[in-house]
Amino acid sequence: MICKLTGRLEDVGEDSAILGINGISYEIHIPSNLRVLLKRKMHEESESMGDGGETTFYIIDYIEMRGGHGNLTPRLIGFISPVDKEFFEIFTQVSGFGIKKALKSLTVPVNKIAVAIETGDVRSLAALPGIGKRTADKIVAELKGKVAKFALQKAREMEDTGGREVSMDIKAEALDVLLQLGYKRYEAEEMIDAVLEKDREVKDSEELIRAIFRERAAF
Repeated sequence: MICKLTGRLEDVGEDSAILGINGISYEIHIPSNLRVLLKRKMHEESESMGDGGETTFYIIDYIEMRGGHGNLTPRLIGFISPVDKEFFEIFTQVSGFGIKKALKSLTVPVNKIAVAIETGDVRSLAALPGIGKRTADKIVAELKGKVAKFALQKAREMEDTGGREVSMDIKAEALDVLLQLGYKRYEAEEMIDAVLEKDREVKDSEELIRAIFRERAAF
């Protein structure tokens, strides 16, 4: 069983990253909230001529059944924090909540999701991609009282952006607007994160959307 991999980032796609280790490239599926962070890391490494560009992933490996005919495919899921990996293992214990949906739903830091679970904030959970009201109710019912320690963790994204605090609702509402306008999910999430890196004081989703359009108009 693989539990940790360290190598050089070769590519970051919509839902996975490619990690090169001694001439072998591994496809690692990643949660949504890692995509922009890893792309920024790749950019910084290319700017520095690739020096010191190693990345460590804490790995969950599992076997995916495809097509219902016994076709088994090995998969790797990666997190750059062992705490996030531990949370994900608990998060996916919710009945009927699959690994793929769980990865897509992690668009905000783990501690924010844990707080929503522990406080019974179904509305915020339901706003996350792939969850909805029924699944949010189930998550709270099955996990409340089990993820309190994660709610106390300082989010990695907050550390990387100087302590930015933006509510789950604001990001979710902005994401919904962009999706309705025809943007792909990964494009919308990248635009949101790009603005939040520059402006830590966004007050609501309307202000966030306006800032996104100003950024795009500047190009």
